[in-house]
This record gives sequence, C-alpha cells and structure tokens, in this order.
Amino acid sequence: MIKGSIALSEVDYGESFKNLFPLIMKKTSAVKDPGMAIRFINKMGEDSLPIVLEILSVMSREDKAELISCIINQFRGRICAAVNNSLDEHGIGGAIQFGSIGAERIAGGIRLLASGVTIDYKSLADSALVGKGIDTYAESVGAKLGLQDGAFLASAAKFVLKTGATVMSGQIEKKGVEIINRGDVNKKLSDMLTGALNKFGLVMTVDRITLEQDDGEDAAPTLPKDDTVVTFPRNVEESLMDAVVSYLKSVSEN
Repeated sequence: MIKGSIALSEVDYGESFKNLFPLIMKKTSAVKDPGMAIRFINKMGEDSLPIVLEILSVMSREDKAELISCIINQFRGRICAAVNNSLDEHGIGGAIQFGSIGAERIAGGIRLLASGVTIDYKSLADSALVGKGIDTYAESVGAKLGLQDGAFLASAAKFVLKTGATVMSGQIEKKGVEIINRGDVNKKLSDMLTGALNKFGLVMTVDRITLEQDDGEDAAPTLPKDDTVVTFPRNVEESLMDAVVSYLKSVSEN
C-alpha cells in the first residue's frame, strides 16, 4: 500500500470554518453529553456565525490550526470522497485514488495525511498527469536529435512505461510512487487537490504531495466514514472557551 503527506502552503482557517459551519452545526446538535464549547455553539445557533467568526479571530493561529485539524479528521469520509470524485472529473480517477485523508498539527500550521492510496500504473501512464509530460520530453529529445516530430518517441516512452509495469510486477507500486513524486506530475496533482479541497470548503493550497510505500498495510481500507457527531478534544474545548471569554470581555469594554 501507499501512504504520504500533503504539505500546505496557505490555509485560511476562518474561511474554512465558515464554509463548514453548517455541517458542524448539524452534528453538534446530536452530541449527548456536550462540553461547554459545543453547548455554547448549539445555543447560539446557525444565525450566530458572524459572532463565532469574531470569536475565532481571537484565537491564536496554533489553536485555530488545532480546531480545523480536528474538524477535518471528523469529516474525513466526505473529504476523501470529494477528492476522489474530483480526480474522476479530471479523468485520472482510474490512475490514483485516496483511501483516507486526515490532518495533523505541525509547527506553524497543519498538514494532511494520506493513506491507502492506490495507483494504477498503466492508467497513470495514459493519464493527463503523465502523458503531457512524456510528450514535452519527447519533443525536446527529438529536437536535439534533429527530428521534426517527437510523436514517435512519446509513443515509445509510453510503451516502455506500460510494458515495464508488466515486466517488473514487483516494482509497479514503487514506480508509481516515483512518477507521482516527480516535480511536473506532482504540481498537476497538487493543483487538482487544491481545487477539490476548496470546492469542499477547505480554503487551503496544496504545495506538494509526498508518497511512499507503506509495507504495514496489506489491503486498501474501505472509504472512511465521518464521525457520527462532532466532538472536540479537551484542549480544543478550552481554547474555544478562552476565546469566548476574550471576545465577551472585548465587547463589554466597548
């Protein structure tokens, strides 16, 4: 199997929370024993979004990153499905699919984590991700050799990719990872993921996807499901309540 990390160059935590707020509200109302922060959100209701955003603005960047990371992990099923659907729309769904997409806090922000990634080597060789790169490479090689048309070289390169996948059956996964990690291919896939995440409501820019073989998994996991209800860890609850207190103090002072 294949796993990897997805580095993000930009994340708008406020806009991301704003976009996902309706989904969050539907799930927080179903929590049986909610903490103080969730009770506060529930009592304020969906019409209170402007106030909630003001409260978020008081939170530190680190706390906002922790909050969004928590939310991403609880909506992992929908996020993963949205990404895979977007890849299908771009015509490369048969070449690469994600089994799970989560998030974790890192210094300065968050990063996404991918697992259960599957790559179909032959489909990848024919895909828009790789095909264009081969054509461009073949044209440059053809020019150096004094050839007028690099089409033959491009066709030959694709043939090598396909037959290579058959001959080196034990290396198919490794070669697929190498291709995805290649600069030009990685940039195209990163742009596609950025579009898919933005469409879902997560306002962030994917900088790079780094995949590697994961020998600890024997089979692709089933598509993950969202958590039944949204819950926040104690540290996230406390940071939210601290922000609420700071916001209320600022309002009373004005």
